[in-house]
Amino acid sequence: MRRVMLILALCAVALVSCNRAKQQNTAGNMNTNTTGVSTPTPMGGNDTMGTGQSNMGKGATGMALTITSPAFTDSASIPRKYSCDGNDVSPPLSWSGVPDNAKSLALIMDDPDAPNGTWTHWVVWNIPVNSTSLPEGVSKTTASITGGGMQGQNSWPKTGYGGPCPPPGNAHHYYFRLFALDNMLTLPDSTGSAALQRAMTGHIVAQAQTLGMYSRGGKQS
Repeated sequence: MRRVMLILALCAVALVSCNRAKQQNTAGNMNTNTTGVSTPTPMGGNDTMGTGQSNMGKGATGMALTITSPAFTDSASIPRKYSCDGNDVSPPLSWSGVPDNAKSLALIMDDPDAPNGTWTHWVVWNIPVNSTSLPEGVSKTTASITGGGMQGQNSWPKTGYGGPCPPPGNAHHYYFRLFALDNMLTLPDSTGSAALQRAMTGHIVAQAQTLGMYSRGGKQS
């Protein structure tokens, strides 16, 4: 009988020791670094700013495309020299913020206030993306522009620039719209605004505009 009691006591001691060992092992695992679990990679994989954003935008200038003219401020009157009442030469234009993914620039100048619908005054395409301006008085004698670019036909229809020439009355709005494209265009020099806009469809990566006003014997508004 004593022998049986001794055996039972030894079994109980062994069982308690075993349970204690398991508890210590579990606690030790909870306090160690779980290196066996993979750590999620930040979005994009190349985020160096801790924002969780990838570098998908890398290569963009970070600036919005803008176009201005040193000859007039936005929404102000276009000087007479750039109209049919003056020398009828194109005004100087400048731009900045061309996206890095642009391959060419295009320009359309038009007047939506014309009596018979929008009147096109100037269309240009394949302007080099490394250019920042067009000078005053771009030649009308040839479709090609010195330094790069091609001119199409305006609504007269003639090649190159045709200045503001509205009927007497309130001032008309003349929009100079610049487009950054992801390709170069292959178009004949007879191309007008509608054909240019069709060719640009699906290729515009940025655009900007500036506005000039002009009237003949009427009220500027």
